[in-house]
Amino acid sequence: MSHVIRVARVTCIFLMMYTHARPYPAFEHWPHQAHNIILHIFYAIPGLMLGKASVPLLGAVSGWLFAHTFRGDWLDNVRKKARSVLLPLLLWNALLLVIFMALPALEPRWKRPDTLLGWLDKFVPLIEYPTNSPLYFLRDLFICMVVAPLLLTWFDAKGRAGMAWALGLSCLYASAAGEYAGLTRPVILPTFVAGLVLARLGLDVLARSFFQPKLLAVSAAFAVVALCVAVPITGTRLIWWPVLGHAPEVLDRFALAYVLWWGVVALARAPFGRVVAQIEPYIFFVFCTHHIVGIFAWALFGDMFRYGPFSPVYPFYFVALPVLAMLVGIAGYRLMAEFAPRTLGVLTGGRVAAGLGRRRWAVA
Repeated sequence: MSHVIRVARVTCIFLMMYTHARPYPAFEHWPHQAHNIILHIFYAIPGLMLGKASVPLLGAVSGWLFAHTFRGDWLDNVRKKARSVLLPLLLWNALLLVIFMALPALEPRWKRPDTLLGWLDKFVPLIEYPTNSPLYFLRDLFICMVVAPLLLTWFDAKGRAGMAWALGLSCLYASAAGEYAGLTRPVILPTFVAGLVLARLGLDVLARSFFQPKLLAVSAAFAVVALCVAVPITGTRLIWWPVLGHAPEVLDRFALAYVLWWGVVALARAPFGRVVAQIEPYIFFVFCTHHIVGIFAWALFGDMFRYGPFSPVYPFYFVALPVLAMLVGIAGYRLMAEFAPRTLGVLTGGRVAAGLGRRRWAVA
């Protein structure tokens, strides 16, 4: 894995955590503030933009990595991805489900399912988000990785025309489909396919020709305009304007991902980039645990925000929560690598860095 890809994975997951920092998912606790423009400008919109930039870029990076690591055996690919992607999804959802059942007051919004389908949703998202909601990405990623070998074969047979068709059809699907239409977030598919295409083209995404200042300016301008025009504040949440369908969201995510890639490359070339790259072995564990850390943090500190996000201490909480989740995740990873390496290997799908713990696990 290259240095810049390591930096990209860490950066994307770190920025994505701001999307899950309350109160954005919990406006229902302060309904009188749901239309407050200050709240949206300083908390909701930045969190939304960070998510719309980091998640698609992470999808593209995942596609890029898959294209460079796939060895041609479809059944072996499914087996490995079931272990490295699907198994952690099931186990981390099960862990949080046990926590909620043991401590129901920890998350008042959680409700015990009434149907078998409802229970299945708590583990693998079918029509709703799973218990550990950010891990929907793993379910969608697994589906993309199962289909990816077929796409790569199509690319090899049809060349650039096949790549164009695949990318175009995936964008059309994401533009027309709503949530849970095959994928929890259909927009992940075209970004993953874009990563496959870039890898198959052999395009050097670090080359000067890939970084066009005019394209950057247009992408940044489009992202801001689309966010302001196509995401009106209605009710208690930010939603896309139904008249425009999902096409603006697809375009917006591609534009934001391109802007973020500029920042990732700049960070990778900076001295601090080496520090960021060293976090990469821990980042999957951080990703799986950050929602749990956020739930416990809110349970411990939520009473301090009696005025909601307008509490004097809330800005510090908003900024510090992803940092806290990162530190707790790294500490938890190192402790498990030392005292429970086999369990860590199962929970991370084999992602235990060489040299940590008493037993090495190969990355699937």
